[in-house]
Amino acid sequence: FYLMALENETTWQRRSVLFNNLAMVKGELKKYDEALAYYQKSLELEDAKGSDSKTDKATTYNNIATLYHKQKKKDQAIEYFQKAIEACNAQGNTDDDLVSTLHANIAMILDDQGKYEEALAKSEESLKIRIKIFPAIHPSVASGYGTIANILHSMGSLVICCLALVQDLAENRDEADGAK
Repeated sequence: FYLMALENETTWQRRSVLFNNLAMVKGELKKYDEALAYYQKSLELEDAKGSDSKTDKATTYNNIATLYHKQKKKDQAIEYFQKAIEACNAQGNTDDDLVSTLHANIAMILDDQGKYEEALAKSEESLKIRIKIFPAIHPSVASGYGTIANILHSMGSLVICCLALVQDLAENRDEADGAK
């Protein structure tokens, strides 16, 4: 279906989306080389047409990172999650929610690799963004605290983990009370 749509589509933005969709299908079928080729075609279109959307390239880089992560190619996944962050930041007016998620994705991989200090730094960066854009009771903020707690637990710092969470929760409650 996507191939038929691609044959008839002349708008570069829609062609780019179709290439991304084809790549996702190929990735689900574990045809990773074909998936990567479609993602590269999408990036080529975005580069050639000078995409002015801040998330076009970031989305494609994120999809490539996800593809590498599925293949257990963790360093390449981190590289492309980082490229997605850079693509967002290069455009200005970043999609903060996307950037926060990208940092969290990198943190998850670093944690899996046993690189706890780096994972903690990325998780804290993600959480700072989430605190800035969401209310204190938002599930994304809670998830950010949970991720940090899990990393601290992996580091063997369970007591520090609990103390940090209690302190952060108290600070957020105080900030929320002050906003009333």
